[in-house]
Amino acid sequence: MAVLVALVGSCSLTAGAGFVECAKDSECANDKVCLEHYCVKLVDDCQRGSGSFDAPDRIVIAATLPLSVPVDAGFVLDETEVQSLNAYTLALDDMNGYEGVNGRPFALLVCDTHRDTDTIKSQVSWLVQQLQAPMILTSGSRQTLAAATATAALDAGTLIMSATATSPALLATFVQSGGLVWRTAPPDTLQAKVLADLLLADSTLASTTRIGIISVRDPYGDGLSNELSSRLRAGGRTVYAVSFDEGKDILAPVSTLASNGVKATVVIALGNDARRILEAGYEKNLKVFLGHRWVFTDASKDPVIFSEKYASTELPGSLGSAGAQGAGKAFTYFQQLFINTYHVDPSNYSYTSHSYDAMYLLGLGSAWATSGGRTLSGPNIADGLNHLSAGASYQIRPDLFADMKLRLSMGVGLDVEGNSGSLDFIADAGAPTAKIEIWRAEADGGFSTVRLVDPAL
Repeated sequence: MAVLVALVGSCSLTAGAGFVECAKDSECANDKVCLEHYCVKLVDDCQRGSGSFDAPDRIVIAATLPLSVPVDAGFVLDETEVQSLNAYTLALDDMNGYEGVNGRPFALLVCDTHRDTDTIKSQVSWLVQQLQAPMILTSGSRQTLAAATATAALDAGTLIMSATATSPALLATFVQSGGLVWRTAPPDTLQAKVLADLLLADSTLASTTRIGIISVRDPYGDGLSNELSSRLRAGGRTVYAVSFDEGKDILAPVSTLASNGVKATVVIALGNDARRILEAGYEKNLKVFLGHRWVFTDASKDPVIFSEKYASTELPGSLGSAGAQGAGKAFTYFQQLFINTYHVDPSNYSYTSHSYDAMYLLGLGSAWATSGGRTLSGPNIADGLNHLSAGASYQIRPDLFADMKLRLSMGVGLDVEGNSGSLDFIADAGAPTAKIEIWRAEADGGFSTVRLVDPAL
């Protein structure tokens, strides 16, 4: 399973008019780029990924992702983030297969943020100031907020795109940035509505009057917990909401839930933390055979939760919610392409199709920004994104990319449907009114889709 492709090359010296270390990126090591004929080291934890780095007019897209996260004294790969990167890479390679946009190919720089706020701010500042990167991909609400509010990004008018950021706090950030913070994931105001309806009406959960919510203490966890708590209390339920710091102690908050006799617990946490919460819950008698039920949100849809030692008894039949994976008509095409390329089913992770769509949107926005006398910039790419909700209908597929970019280059808008579903963006939000999926953990260690729900209904 490829995360990054090593393209380590050698540097050369050319005598003559001056010192020339390189003429193109491939003459530098993989963690360097060729700037003004020098091999310049990229900011820490960044390196060249897929794409055409040797083209002088390449369009650089930077992805700052928490590919590895701290665990104990070291780091472990976050498989969900790895699959998102694979989806980004697949889409970028698709677009380059059709000669990029207006004759300019794409090149992907990949940075591992280790889910650290200071690290992503440092990476974003360097990418904007040194490489003039016009657009940056991020992951998660906390990291997206950090990138979007970095002084360098704001000053440069850099467009921020995320496939996974869902916090309601990003609604204000979109406005404050001048419309430069975009997402392909629906906001948690929609996920909270669908999840609350599930808890209030599902035949296995509706009789539960005491509900616990355990959430990671960050903009994602806080925002979704608050939205969900309000809806459940309005529905007559008693709610006990606790929080924890990512990767830190979860025994105390789980003990609080157990002592209050909750009969269902909603877990708003990344996969590794969800796994630890399950184990602590079992030890505190939050057990299925004692009548307790687990319910999950999008970040927990990760096969790592099945590695929990009590998973075989606690997980099968558990329900969860997430931004819908297969709501778009082209999803089956994308799914098979992904399986053929990476030998992994993207349905087993959250937001892989949203990641694929996000990269295509940046490509289409770039087609608009590099035509009609415009220059490639964050505001012009955002202007292009605003032209993707009205006009001739197109699905995001490789074989349709050439026609889509041609129309945009001619100044003609499109109505684009993603593999993840609708990409009609909410006004002043930078996020779509997309469907939410209800998923179920199965006894074989996988996930199935129960149904897709339109939050507007």
